[in-house]
Amino acid sequence: MPILSTLSEVSTPILSALSEASTAVLGAYIAIGSSWTSFATSFLDALTPLTGEAMAKCIVHTTSSTVVFHATFWPGFLLFRYIDRNDLLPQYKLHPGKYEKPDLNDRVWDGLTSAQAPFRGYARGMLAFFLFFYGRQNITAVPTLGKLLYNHAVAYVLNDIFFYTLHRSLHEVPSWYKLYHKQHHEFKVTNVGATSWNNWEESFGIMVCGNLASMLTGMTLFEHMLWIAMGTVYDAQVHIGYRLPYNPLNYISPPEWHDFHHYKNVGNYSAGTPIWDRLLGTDKHWRKYVARQAELKAKGDATDDGPTTLDPFEAGFKVDE
Repeated sequence: MPILSTLSEVSTPILSALSEASTAVLGAYIAIGSSWTSFATSFLDALTPLTGEAMAKCIVHTTSSTVVFHATFWPGFLLFRYIDRNDLLPQYKLHPGKYEKPDLNDRVWDGLTSAQAPFRGYARGMLAFFLFFYGRQNITAVPTLGKLLYNHAVAYVLNDIFFYTLHRSLHEVPSWYKLYHKQHHEFKVTNVGATSWNNWEESFGIMVCGNLASMLTGMTLFEHMLWIAMGTVYDAQVHIGYRLPYNPLNYISPPEWHDFHHYKNVGNYSAGTPIWDRLLGTDKHWRKYVARQAELKAKGDATDDGPTTLDPFEAGFKVDE
């Protein structure tokens, strides 16, 4: 039949191109995995006679993880710090020119570039290795691509559950909020500086969530490094304060979602997707806010009613409302 013949003519080159692309991706993955195994094995073999097996694995794990984090974190942080300072993308910024705190971003910069920062980060990484990965993590192996994607999908769901629980607790227990989370909410709107503005206790808790998810899925070090890179990019996505066009992450976790959490200091506790807030009703303030903004817009009124400057308990945002 002419229609079937036409469909066949159109689909054949498309399927062929997809097959070639998937073969190329798989080939690249295998090549990268082989290079990693060779490097990690050599690194481990060189250290083991000097430090012993346990410390050698710790050093390989921590060094590799630290390098991946910094290689992923700093380019984005510096780029958006520059964009913010020069007001380069106001059309994509959620709150252009509003509620900026240059002194706060300068304090973030001072903390990130202090002489103690690299040593604190490396020491925390070593502690994390012995808490979560020693005796559980394969340092040199590389899983199949399918196994890697499966592990990351499961870890994503687990981390989202763990983080939701932690984050909600930090807001709904007054003493915990004041001690551990209030510093992060000095940013009244999302801004690139907020990615690194936490008490060390909160940072430790976030690290526990991510590492526990990685451990429970049995990630190798190779997978864990990718997990760190993805987590760093995702943290930037929800904190930089921009809705960038053609960004697929906008559909998984809209930047407005977490921005509202900073803007109003209430609800929207999920990090990965809004699903847990929707299931447990902690997005009710968000839904009311969206409806109110639509109502004001329909009337031709201003739709931006400003951030709260109060702590959540002072503002009356409690679980039983």
